[in-house]
Parts: sequence; C-alpha cells; structure tokens
Amino acid sequence: MLRSLTGLCLLSVVGCGASESARSSMLRETLASPEVQRARVHAPDLVLQAERAHAAAHAFERAENPEAAADEETRARLLLAAATAEADRAEADEERLRLEHETNELDAQSARNEQERLQIEQESARLAAARTAREELARALAQAEHDEPRRRNLVSASRESTSGESAALVRRARLDLAVAIALGAPQDSVDAASAAIERFEHVQPTGPSRVNAASEARVLAERALGQARATTPAATREVIASFERSAREYNLPITSTPRGMIVAPATMDARVMSRLCDLANAFANGPILIETRSQSAAASTRRSIDALVATLVQHGVPRTRVTVSSPTDGASAGSADRATIVLVFAGYVPQASE
Repeated sequence: MLRSLTGLCLLSVVGCGASESARSSMLRETLASPEVQRARVHAPDLVLQAERAHAAAHAFERAENPEAAADEETRARLLLAAATAEADRAEADEERLRLEHETNELDAQSARNEQERLQIEQESARLAAARTAREELARALAQAEHDEPRRRNLVSASRESTSGESAALVRRARLDLAVAIALGAPQDSVDAASAAIERFEHVQPTGPSRVNAASEARVLAERALGQARATTPAATREVIASFERSAREYNLPITSTPRGMIVAPATMDARVMSRLCDLANAFANGPILIETRSQSAAASTRRSIDALVATLVQHGVPRTRVTVSSPTDGASAGSADRATIVLVFAGYVPQASE
C-alpha cells in the first residue's frame, strides 16, 4: 500500500509537465481512496495536513504558480504515505494486542484446566485411600476375630473378687481397646475406655473398688469394640464364633438358629441383665428381639422384660435396637423353650457369614 502511494508520488514528479488539473484530479482520487479513509481513523492529523497541502496546491494552480503547486502536491502525497504507514502500524499493534489477549486467555484456561486436573487427581487419590482403608479395616476385623481365642483372657463372672480377676479384666480391656482403635471405633468411646483403664491404675491394689474399676474398663472397651464391629454391614463367621464364646463365658445358654443367636437365661436377675448388656454392647450388629416363651406369670414376666429393656438402654444399647414380641410357643428355640424370656440377636445368623 505504501509502495502504491510512493508510486503515485513518483508519477506526479515525472508528470510535472502534464496539465495541472490532471494532477489535482489524481490527488483528489487518492484522498478519497479506502487506504486514506482507513488512515483518517489512526492518523487524522497527517490526513488533515495532506488535505491542506492539496488545497494550497489548488490555490497555487489558480494563481498560475505551477512550481509551488507541484511542491504542495508532492508534500500532500508524502503526508498521505506517512498517514497510511501510521495506520498500518496502529492496526498491527491492535492485532498484536488482540493476539496477546487471546494468548493470556488461553494461558488462564490452561491453568484452570490444570487446577481441575489436580483436583480430580486428589479426589481420585482420596477415594482410593478410603477404599483401601475400608479393605484394611475388613481384613483387620477378620484377623482380630480369628485371633480372638488366643487374645481373650477368659474371666468367669462367678469368681470371687480377687486381684488376679481385676488384672485379667484390665488385660482383656486393653486388648479389646487396641482392636477397637485399629478398627476405627468412635473417638468418644475410645476416650471413655482409656480413661477407665487410667482410673484403674490409681485404685488401691486390693479391695472391691479395684475389681469394679476393672469391670468398668472392660465394659467400656467392649462397648468401643462393639461400635467398631457395627460399622460392618454383616457379622462375619469369626464375629459369630466370638459371640458364642462370649455368651458361654457369661454362662448364658445360647442356640444358633436361622433367625440368629438365641440367648435363653434361666433367670433374669440383676447379674444376668448386666451380662446381657455387656454382650449387646460388645456385639452391636442388628436388632435384639425379646420374646416370652411361656404364658404363665404374665405380669411378672412383663415386669422382668420392662426391667431388662430399661437396663439395656441404661447401659448404652439404643432403644431402637430392642423390640419386644408377643408370647410364642418356643418350638423353634431348641433348649431355650424352658425359659420364660429369650433374646434373639438377629444380626448373627450363621448363613450371613458363609
């Protein structure tokens, strides 16, 4: 474009001997060209000076001064060439700025995409870690229950209070608490059991208070272990076997049925209720159904059931977990049909672990 205007300038110089009207006409056409119109936007001052030079050339033509008219026309063409060059430069700068803006936008989008990719990777890693933790928890639970016979220090509830009994109870509590922590028991339950074990350490070496402190520690540790077990969707074969061993330790008659484990105490005194609470807290899967297997002495049986339910709730068993059914004939209870009150632990069905 600059070359074309320069060419026009050269033609005007070469054609100085031509008629003055022809030179003016050519300059007017140049001023009306699209290139000059574009230059008006970016270099209006140069175009204005070129128009003034053209007007001066026209005035010199009328005054019959061809030399001065040719000089003004040449100056006008040079100004127009400069204006066109300035317009090209300005448009090139605008295009450069536009490209820089697009580049910055692309860089920003790339940064956002990278941030989203990192977030997706972090979320994927978190989900993978959570899945691995669940798998490890399941393996730990299975191993802990498999090792149950070796780690449990059996303590008979019928023994007299001795220092050996309290030490055995606390050893049992420490082991239960360690497994509960490994299986992800709730922190408040872990803290309560830990505090009970700590209190035991500050009790006098002999006397009933030491046994009571040891019993409290064992109960709280088993409660924490039961809450950890309850996080699994169904009791495993090892947990069911542990349930049977625990019931027998408490001298509670137990029968395995398709409905679950049925515990049928011969009596329902305060000690038996306490053992049932310990068992329910240590094995927290599924509901507990309380049934009566005899129509005799209905009023006293009802009072015993109410006392049992109240004791279970008082010892931390959720009330929504306990259901009381109507009297039954006891035909499916096996050896339990001689009992007035039986408890069905429905979450411990043998088929569920196979």
